This record gives sequence, C-alpha cells and structure tokens, in this order.
Amino acid sequence: MGGGGSGAHDPFDIFQSFFGGGNPFGGGGSSRGRRQRRGEDVIHPLKVSFEDLYNGTSKKLSLSRNVICSKCKGKGSKSGASSKCAGCQGSGMKVSIRHLGPSMIQQMQHACNECKGTGETINDKDRCPQCKGEKVVQEKKVLEVVVEKGMQNGQKVTFPGEADEAPDTVTGDIVFRPAAKGSP
Repeated sequence: MGGGGSGAHDPFDIFQSFFGGGNPFGGGGSSRGRRQRRGEDVIHPLKVSFEDLYNGTSKKLSLSRNVICSKCKGKGSKSGASSKCAGCQGSGMKVSIRHLGPSMIQQMQHACNECKGTGETINDKDRCPQCKGEKVVQEKKVLEVVVEKGMQNGQKVTFPGEADEAPDTVTGDIVFRPAAKGSP
C-alpha cells in the first residue's frame, strides 16, 4: 500500500501559489498560515558637499516613525475585544461590480472602507487608550548618518529595520542617499 497526502485539497491553492491570496472570489482562503509581508523601505536624500564625500562626515537627523503600541502590543484593543468586520467578512477587501453596458460588467477589488482593510473592527469603548485602536504610535528618533571617507555620490547608507512598524509586518529599512550639492 502506498501513498501519502491528505486526500482533501483546497481548489484555490493554485491561486495561493501564484498570488498569495487563496480564493480569488473573496472569502475562504487557504488553510496555510499567512506569510508576513515586508514593510516599505523609506528613502531619504541627504544633501552633502563634495568635500563631505571626500573627507567623510556625520550628520544627526531627527525622524518620526510609527512603532507598535507598547500598551496593547499592536492589538488596538483589550485582549480579544476585536471582531471580524461585517462589511468584508474579515477579508479586508470588498468587491464592487459596475455595469458598463449590455452584457458588460467590471469587477473591482478594493480595501474595505469600514475596517480600512484590516478585516476587523474594534468598539470605541474597547479601543486602547494609548493608540486609540490604531495599533501604532508615533515615536521621534535621532539617527546619526555616517558618510564614510571617499563615499560615492548616491551610495546608500542603510539603517535596517528602522522604518515604520506595523502589526504582522517585517519592518522595512531607512535608507539615506548622500547627494552632493550641485550634482544631478
């Protein structure tokens, strides 16, 4: 006797492998765990002189970024107080159909306006008092950008994992690109 496998297959697994989304018609989805998405990198130009590129320099820059709320740990509410959004059934997406003419329709998928694409809603009374249900708070941070001696114009200086934080997201990087004044 041979054979392995479970016998039960999700017919939308092929869509999961191509698009990472499970059922293309909304609802359902794959039984596999969600993959964490990566946050966007934030790129800042940094004005320096040609002399700074040649000799090297260091500049302190103050930035504000979003960080996971320490009070609710990024939940936005008391433990278990969020519920599945009724508008999108928890998918975070809505499908709208528009009739363009006889036997012609257009189907569009967009983020749910009731839950802002999160798939969950939080009652006002249950919202975290620190982040007000947003799951993140603003933080000011000072970064010291070191322009190495002999650095090229436009060469990257990267601060890994220092961009905006968000729940269930791998934090992106902050990247500075030194640009000499008077260069293109």
